[in-house]
Amino acid sequence: MGIGILELLIVGVIGAGMVVGLLVAVIFVVKLAQKK
Repeated sequence: MGIGILELLIVGVIGAGMVVGLLVAVIFVVKLAQKK
């Protein structure tokens, strides 16, 4: 049958969460660097 809609949704949510986590980490590091 291949990949179902549910699997696609789960992969999308996990991927989006990883991207958001990376963005938050980058913003956090940039703010720390600007404080010095």
